[in-house]
Amino acid sequence: MATIKDIAREAGVSCGTVSNVLNRKGNVKAEKIKRVEEAVRLLGYEVNESAKTLRKQIKRTVALLVPNMRSRHYIEVYEVLCSNLRVFDYDVEIYSTDNLYEREKGHIRKMISANVTGIVSFPTYIESGDLYNKIPESIYLTLVGPRPSGITRPYLHVSFDYEHIANSIASHVLEEHCKNAAIFIDSVRFSDTFKYIITQRLTKAGAKVSCFDSTSRTAIVRAFEILEKGIPFDVIVTSNTQRARAVRQAYASFLPGKMPEIITLSASNTIFEDEYTCVFLNYHKLGNLVSDILVDAMVKHKEMNTSFILNSAGIHKKQLNLPRFQPRRTLSILAAEDPCTGVLPTVLPQFEQRTGLKAEVSFYPRSMQRQAVTEQAVQGFDLLIADLSILELGPAGLFLSRAENPGLWDRLRAAVDPAQTYFPGVGKEALCLSFNTACQMLFYRKDWMREQSVKRRYYERFYRELEAPGTLADFDSIAQFFSQDYHAAPQQLYGASMSSFHAGGFWMEFFGRLQAAGLSFLDERGALSLCQEPLIAEILRYFQLLQVSNVKNSKHACSGIDEFVRGASVMSIFSTASAYRFNDNQYGPIVDCAACHDVPGGRPVVDGNVIGILAGARRTEESLAFLQWVFHDSICNILTLLSGQPICRASTQNTEILELYPWLKYFNRNVQEGYRVTERFSRRAADPAFLGALLTALTNAYINPDQLKPGLCRLEETWRRPGGEVVR
Repeated sequence: MATIKDIAREAGVSCGTVSNVLNRKGNVKAEKIKRVEEAVRLLGYEVNESAKTLRKQIKRTVALLVPNMRSRHYIEVYEVLCSNLRVFDYDVEIYSTDNLYEREKGHIRKMISANVTGIVSFPTYIESGDLYNKIPESIYLTLVGPRPSGITRPYLHVSFDYEHIANSIASHVLEEHCKNAAIFIDSVRFSDTFKYIITQRLTKAGAKVSCFDSTSRTAIVRAFEILEKGIPFDVIVTSNTQRARAVRQAYASFLPGKMPEIITLSASNTIFEDEYTCVFLNYHKLGNLVSDILVDAMVKHKEMNTSFILNSAGIHKKQLNLPRFQPRRTLSILAAEDPCTGVLPTVLPQFEQRTGLKAEVSFYPRSMQRQAVTEQAVQGFDLLIADLSILELGPAGLFLSRAENPGLWDRLRAAVDPAQTYFPGVGKEALCLSFNTACQMLFYRKDWMREQSVKRRYYERFYRELEAPGTLADFDSIAQFFSQDYHAAPQQLYGASMSSFHAGGFWMEFFGRLQAAGLSFLDERGALSLCQEPLIAEILRYFQLLQVSNVKNSKHACSGIDEFVRGASVMSIFSTASAYRFNDNQYGPIVDCAACHDVPGGRPVVDGNVIGILAGARRTEESLAFLQWVFHDSICNILTLLSGQPICRASTQNTEILELYPWLKYFNRNVQEGYRVTERFSRRAADPAFLGALLTALTNAYINPDQLKPGLCRLEETWRRPGGEVVR
């Protein structure tokens, strides 16, 4: 087996240099790093992590003890702990008790013997002092859930505010005027306070309350026993989705026409549970809180606090009650083609099943919006999904106005909260709302950006650390470094993937570049101004970047997203509307290496659609039902899951969605900081005729840069009179 001495001899360096390279520290020159790495590969050397740990005389492990591994929220806590503690060289091991006390006791006995650094546990029983008091105080202990009793040794207690949750549920039940309620919980996991608060408040209001307890293993059996009581329950409160499903299954089997409202505590990462009224518990936030406290205690040696209580997100996701319509009615929808509207037909059968109404979608290319969205073209359609610019450039009175039907407008606003959409100001005076939204982001290859020899060579070249670019200058220097300086990269690897002039993503990329530089087509009076020197200088820098990008090999077809996901570049800036392509199986290896960051300058281009009821709609009630349905939590989540484009803000916090589209965790902040093209560059930026003329000028100037300023000046003369009036 190869040793460090063997590597040093093969690489022609000292053992200390080898140690520094293997431990990723020290001021080692790029050339020596490269020689050491080649020697490691040649000799097949592997770092013995166990020996490293023994030398440090520390068992750097945190054990996580959960009731089961079937519930996604426990796995979510595990993943957060792994991600946050791995940075400090701590491993996280997960164990399942299957809600069995003896198994919990056995696991803890092994953890004590292994001398783990910390234990994070979801105890099986409330009364578990005899078990946890045996854990040595040298092991950091964290207990999650309702506070256990009888524990005298120091520990951190983390829990959701079950008292507040109970009061929220009781208030909701009273608002619904329920007369018969049932509480179905796990008595060994929940304190009596939760059940007591709900029971007391409902009983005082004159409602009858029945309580049912069971362990998790016997929940399905106990759910059928609830039906045997013969009580016509209006509502059943359950402590988790496992019990909620058991109750629903029991009623669906024997009393489908008497299904009560089912309220349940649920992890905030659920997608398809629209059958229940949920109280969301954010386990991702809980995992971050626990890991932060453990880092403070284990790494920074700060004193651990004794208790943290997290708030819930309140009552959400009440079952959607839509009206039933007469059969053979058809709702006609006209929609712009994009990834989100393209998946609508996939979910429309559910709408038909709920309402009896068939919805048909007709698509038009986004490039043909001006022709497709006219008063004549939209006749015969009830709903329109179009680019947000249609509100500025389209015909007046396109959507049904608030003044024309104030009652319908009020019902729409009562059913759909505009504040949850990304453009809440849309539809203040019309029956429309902002729909799917996309935002520019920087995507980069973290494997190349974090490679030790690459980082060192970049430092030697620019005397600064290699990291995700925060400015346009940083972006340009990294692109040039990988294209010209770093010759060890594969031949097909470019510094940046960019869109050619005729690719679909070109305009967002081009305008985003100018926006990051703080430039516009307008002067201080708001008139068209294309001949300004800063604008021309930035366009020339953009041309220089194109020269070192992948575009030079595919001038008329290259799209930044396509080249990046094929692994042809280190970084690229493109819209999240295209990022769904990462999930194509052939791009799997790139997904594992990809990371995202704010665009240089922090001012991304934002785009999106508007959806609304057309002024000439024949079926306004049916259209209202469609809007209620499509903005419901479950449908919003499904559309986001399939397309990668959020409908509402809550979808970007969904763990299952974030597994496919991890960049969405930064999405809300980026949209808030971003601009729509028409806001920054005036309505001309959405005018196909103007864009066509500008594209011609840019294409000619790319071939002959001396033609850039004359071409832009001629374009300005054509589109603006001396007094500033724009002409066509």
